[in-house]
Amino acid sequence: MLFRKKNTGDDYSRRARQPVSGGATPVFSYHAQSARSEPSGGRPRVKLPWANSAAAKLSPRHDSRRAPKRVAVVAAVILVAALALNSLFLARNPAIVAHELPDGRQLLLRPRETYQEAAQAILSSSLANSNKITVNTTKLAHELQKQFPELGHVSVVLPFIGRQPVVHIQTVQPALLLVSSQTGGVFLLDKSGRAVMDAGKISASVKERLSVVQDESGLPVTVGDGALPSSNIDYITEVTGQLAAKGVKISSIVLPLGASELNIRIENAPYTVKFNLHGDARAGVGAFLAVKQQLERENKVPSSYIDVRVDNKAYYR
Repeated sequence: MLFRKKNTGDDYSRRARQPVSGGATPVFSYHAQSARSEPSGGRPRVKLPWANSAAAKLSPRHDSRRAPKRVAVVAAVILVAALALNSLFLARNPAIVAHELPDGRQLLLRPRETYQEAAQAILSSSLANSNKITVNTTKLAHELQKQFPELGHVSVVLPFIGRQPVVHIQTVQPALLLVSSQTGGVFLLDKSGRAVMDAGKISASVKERLSVVQDESGLPVTVGDGALPSSNIDYITEVTGQLAAKGVKISSIVLPLGASELNIRIENAPYTVKFNLHGDARAGVGAFLAVKQQLERENKVPSSYIDVRVDNKAYYR
């Protein structure tokens, strides 16, 4: 025949399944059963693609690797929470920070320990002062300033991380010492004329820098209250400063009874200089110095007073 019959798959499979005889070379068959296959009649074992991942997640070896990390994270969270909670509580030993006066001096009229002990007692007086949430820093500062009127400024600052509160204080600017004829006491007055503390509690180094004024007018003087108008304080400090600048030494300063008058006695002079507290301090000092120089040129010495209470005029006796 011209055309040979094309072999079909059935013929090829029949030939492939023919038994091998003798030493013939075996023929591989795609339909041959694998030695590792399931027995005939059994259901083939199917391995799902997601089985490995599920098993891995449930593997005890995999969990044991993550366990230390989880423990470390939990421990860190607990530690941070404990530190944050601990920082909310306040210690009862506040730090005291003293600030300088406008003239650059750092002045404490009492020992630092006195202010610290008082602040500690105030903090310990209420449970509300034991933590940063309920503490009232404004009230603490007010109570401390009420107890120590010589403190012109008080503020309480709470630390952001630490536990020790910080108390910032600044004393008032001392102006003069007032000797009261009514009470017999000596008081420190600030620039506003307020009696801020008993002068007996002030160190000698502070006292020696201040003028001493004898009050004979009978003014009531109480610590924490006003004793003299601030204008009187300004006038007295201006007069004493001008006289000191001219080398004139003062032996006494007196506020007489029943008059807006300031009497100053000069060292080694038998007379008193009378000033008007409602006048111009510089003008009064200038008038006194002019009269003094003229009398010295004339070799005259007043026996009683030099009166410069009237502007642009001076009298002596």
